[in-house]
Amino acid sequence: MKIENYPPNVVPLDQARPRKGNAGDPQCFSAIMGKALGETSGSGQVSQSAAGQSVGQAGAAELPELWHQIDGLLTSLEDYSASLADPSTTLKQIGPLMDDIQRQTRMISERLGQQQGAGKLQELAHQAVAQAQAEMIRFNRGDYV
Repeated sequence: MKIENYPPNVVPLDQARPRKGNAGDPQCFSAIMGKALGETSGSGQVSQSAAGQSVGQAGAAELPELWHQIDGLLTSLEDYSASLADPSTTLKQIGPLMDDIQRQTRMISERLGQQQGAGKLQELAHQAVAQAQAEMIRFNRGDYV
């Protein structure tokens, strides 16, 4: 049976257009973090100082500790995702990585509990923690067995 009538918000894969942007480009992540830290000009573009630096080149004195914790958690989540996608990696081998993600999530949650305000960096931290907690629940519940 072929589906002829699609809902208005669904586009069939054969008619979908490729996404614009560079998903794997580290400069793209730098631009997002620069915006989260408020380093934008009035036009909404990332300032030259923020755009000229990659995430790895940014000075430690310029970035708050919370940023480094979020970056570490996101890196661990990417490693976790790559491990899940690798058929030669067992769940037993992924366990220590999940323990590290849980430790990082706990540290970020404690830091968020100590800080006041609802800045963009705190929003990003809450989203990263929520994603990590969802993955911990899936892993511990046995969704990947």
